[in-house]
Amino acid sequence: MAQSLNGVEQHHINDLHFDESDDGMLVKAAIEVENKLKRKKSCGENVDVKRPKFNCDICDKTFGYNRNLNRHVNSHFNKNQCLTCGKSFTQKYNLVKHGNKCSGRRTINKRDKQLSKQLTCRHCDATFDDVDSLFTHVANYHPLNQTGGRMSKTEEPAGKIKRGRFRFKKSAINKSVNLVDHMPIGDEKYDLLRFLANTKTDVEEIIVSRLKKQKNVKWYVNARVEMVRDIDDGQQEKAHPHFRSKSYISLQNESNDHNLNEAFQTINRVMEEFINKGSNWILNKVICLEVHTLPYSPIAGSCYMELPHKIKSAGGIINIRNDDQKCFLWSVLAALHPMEYNPYRKSHYTAHENELNMNDIEYPVSLTKMEKFEKQNNITINVFGFENEKVFPLYLTKSENVDSEIDLLYLSQNGETHYCWIKNLDRFLGSMTKFHTKRFYCRRCLYGFIRQDLLNEHRLYCNNFDFQKVTYPKEGEAILEFRDFHKQMRVPFVIYADFEFFAKQIDTCQPDPNQSSTTHKTTFVPCGYSYVVVSSNQTLNIPSQPLYT
Repeated sequence: MAQSLNGVEQHHINDLHFDESDDGMLVKAAIEVENKLKRKKSCGENVDVKRPKFNCDICDKTFGYNRNLNRHVNSHFNKNQCLTCGKSFTQKYNLVKHGNKCSGRRTINKRDKQLSKQLTCRHCDATFDDVDSLFTHVANYHPLNQTGGRMSKTEEPAGKIKRGRFRFKKSAINKSVNLVDHMPIGDEKYDLLRFLANTKTDVEEIIVSRLKKQKNVKWYVNARVEMVRDIDDGQQEKAHPHFRSKSYISLQNESNDHNLNEAFQTINRVMEEFINKGSNWILNKVICLEVHTLPYSPIAGSCYMELPHKIKSAGGIINIRNDDQKCFLWSVLAALHPMEYNPYRKSHYTAHENELNMNDIEYPVSLTKMEKFEKQNNITINVFGFENEKVFPLYLTKSENVDSEIDLLYLSQNGETHYCWIKNLDRFLGSMTKFHTKRFYCRRCLYGFIRQDLLNEHRLYCNNFDFQKVTYPKEGEAILEFRDFHKQMRVPFVIYADFEFFAKQIDTCQPDPNQSSTTHKTTFVPCGYSYVVVSSNQTLNIPSQPLYT
């Protein structure tokens, strides 16, 4: 045996043949191979150790891995045959790949046949072999009910991973404006209502996640679909309209369930209106559902605002230093629970926060919600504005209970607004004028009287008119005169005409006393006319010439 070390490395030790007299050679070769393997391991090299071979008992084919042998053995017994052309494949993957190309038709395997038995039309209980046939039936016989087959739910086998929904995200303006597309799964693309119901939880999760990053969010949903209709020569025309909901505002710690249901109902209603217009459009498939979100920053009645210098010096204003959007609530509570010391502190009124009924009234409170707030709490509210150092009414209560009125000041500055409590309206309005004596002011016209009885008499007349902002002309602009001379257009001539009539009595029948009627006693008979032509061109002037008939 003249085997070299290289020969020993290239062949397995079992492939070497030694005689009984070659025991020393066998031991020497084994020691050298073991030392060689140790050197390779110490140097970090890959050791080429031959794996056991797996042989097929049917065709004696050899495989290096047991999983390859099992797949090969299954190919001897299970044949994946194409139902279109009859061609057989050893692997199911190759059959599916072939079926996509074979006559442009989808190959139906054993699992598809089992699922196809469950595809039933929910309108007439007709059964179909595949989803495409079911949808064609629904489109032809139930065009206004665009919902696909109602497949019964089957339990997923243990250990099987459920396929997730595909999402595509887009963002802009430092990720503050976001768009998330939800793609339909399986036969959801044929049933819009089912698709919306299944994505409701996903949409709500997106809104909640945006609320964690942005305190307030404005959002809306938009469904993109594909519609088809038949045209001439048996062809079909496709369109890709979209149906969107209105925009909603979501604040922290608020439920979005009602808004989501309303948004999805709006999408379905708009789509049905689109179909019912008589254009013969029918739903072909659902493309995606878009969820648009962006931050919402309310500009009305938000946080604390410093008073202008003229208002601060006037006195009679309680400005609550709030750090939230409830300045209206704190101002009303300050009027109901007045404090002698530090009335501007919010902490004085937090214990009374739940006394007022604020149902269906969102913060910041707008002027349109004042009447609703008065009915829910039996409180009268007046709101006054301040602009260009002038005070004017914005909202006046319609209630006649003037003894319990709460006057609020609505300030607007640099796009932000704020409510304050007017503790003493007469003092506040009096400081805005040149009068230094006490006066009693009408809230509707803001006119001051020296006595309360004069104000009461004035209210009987002033309450018959709506309030308004009074603006006086500036000095030098008190006279109205025509100034738009550039809008005048000269004409070549003007004709002035006059007609004359005689009044003649007429006879008529007696009207029915049981019914309303008009009795004509005189008729006018034309007796003459006259005209005159006036022009800047003297040749066109025609003097007046009376004519009689």
